[in-house]
Amino acid sequence: MGKDKSNYYAIITAEVRYDNNLTDSEKLLYAEITALSNQKGYCWSSNKYFADLYDVTKGTISKRISKLVDEGYLKRELIRNDDNEVVERKLYPLNNIGYAINKQEGMVNKNQVNTTRTNTTSNNNMSSQKDDDIEEVWQQYKSIFADYYKPRVFSKKRKGHIRQRLKTYSVDELVKAMKAIKTNDYMLGKNENNRFYAKPEYCFKNDEKVEEWLNKYEGSGISDSDDVDIDYYADLRE
Repeated sequence: MGKDKSNYYAIITAEVRYDNNLTDSEKLLYAEITALSNQKGYCWSSNKYFADLYDVTKGTISKRISKLVDEGYLKRELIRNDDNEVVERKLYPLNNIGYAINKQEGMVNKNQVNTTRTNTTSNNNMSSQKDDDIEEVWQQYKSIFADYYKPRVFSKKRKGHIRQRLKTYSVDELVKAMKAIKTNDYMLGKNENNRFYAKPEYCFKNDEKVEEWLNKYEGSGISDSDDVDIDYYADLRE
């Protein structure tokens, strides 16, 4: 299919090879990321690159990367500009003691690699900016779905979900995902239960869910009942 492929060797460590919690596809992706990390010590390829390489969706790649991060085999670092937009992502393959396998930039402990980095130098300013971003996402949510749902509380749990999503996505990307959800009549209540499913618990559930709707926004591939977790959300209450 004319895809560019890495000419570097790949590494699959023993703990990855024999981890029964990982699928073969996740192990293969890990190996590819190690190969692409040989030049700089980290991989900067996009989800689209991997999706094209393996003929899967970007959402599938996002899910596999998140699994590798959760299992401690990758460290994900996001570089943001002054507008809090993600301009670069770095993926560091880690060994079983938490160090980057490829060390062209020096030994990197996984606890020393930040999951996000902004162009501000003050930790206080970063914390304040993050709080502002959380509030902005919440206000955007209320505005986008104002005609369908009026949340009574902005709970600690909801703030936590948004905070987690902002580690991977910018405010603008989360807004785009919500706008994609809004185009889906099924999510807005036109379903057999006449129930509004696009509650915050759904919109900010996890990175995979955001990625799915963001892809739909960008590709306009939206259907009336696409991937709705009906059983899980049917009994949600404020």
